[in-house]
Amino acid sequence: MDKAKASNERNKKVLILIMGRSGAGITSAVKALQDFGLFVVDNLPLKMIVPTVDALVDDKKLKKYDGYAVGIHGYSVPDLASLNSVKQKLSDKFLIDVIFLKAKADVLARRFSTSRRPHPLGGILKSAIKKEMEFLVDLESSADLVLNTTEISPHVLARYLEARYSNHIPKRKLLVVISSFGFKHKEAPVFDLVFDVRFLRNPYFVDGLKERNGLDDKVYDYVRGDERYDEFKTKITDLLDFVLVQYFNEGKTYLRIGIGCTGGKHRSVTFVRDLQRHIEDNKFSFVHLATEHTDIGKN
Repeated sequence: MDKAKASNERNKKVLILIMGRSGAGITSAVKALQDFGLFVVDNLPLKMIVPTVDALVDDKKLKKYDGYAVGIHGYSVPDLASLNSVKQKLSDKFLIDVIFLKAKADVLARRFSTSRRPHPLGGILKSAIKKEMEFLVDLESSADLVLNTTEISPHVLARYLEARYSNHIPKRKLLVVISSFGFKHKEAPVFDLVFDVRFLRNPYFVDGLKERNGLDDKVYDYVRGDERYDEFKTKITDLLDFVLVQYFNEGKTYLRIGIGCTGGKHRSVTFVRDLQRHIEDNKFSFVHLATEHTDIGKN
């Protein structure tokens, strides 16, 4: 391959076609690629891929994506002729990678039984699985990669795909959202981690501080003046230093942390400020941080 052609290949966006046996993990793979920053379309018939991709490429809002992924299921009865046609029409624009997922028949049957969902081909489950295996033989043999997911969890599958397309996907980030809230307003929102700071001394009962909030330095300094504050903060930041890395390595893309006090106005806001500063100062390169104060304006 000459240098000009090699450079052209490197500049192409990736188009990943994921197909295979129903129940083998097509949807899990597509969701993983979406988490990595690709634009994905699931359950698209092969004959619709070319016009769909052309439309995506022409959409200015979607040009920011480094690649596209399409999940192709048994519902559309994919065939080799259609696949070859897609590759022929789009190979000049994209690096096309065809992945075929499969698993043993008894494992597929167990997965359908567990989920209590019917097989796309309908009828008796074992017969449908066998029939699908038979008409997918040619597609399997033409795939760029065949993955047997019989003993592979969705997590391992995601890590495999991340490694395979590391040169074509944005560097994955862990979005960490730290929210202050008040227990008295409602039940605690859904968080991955929740810390209750109601044991700290409360500015609500101090003249001149009640109507202020934790964004005010006078309130901030008062809350931090509690003799237990530094020890508590050290324990929580030590925990976060550990779990942020573990969650990222596990493949998690979103972590929501709740900091609650009675009203969500003083103590929780103060503590969110310190957690934000800690994470920013430690420069976690894989973390995208956001903070919010959901109840700061409520009485």
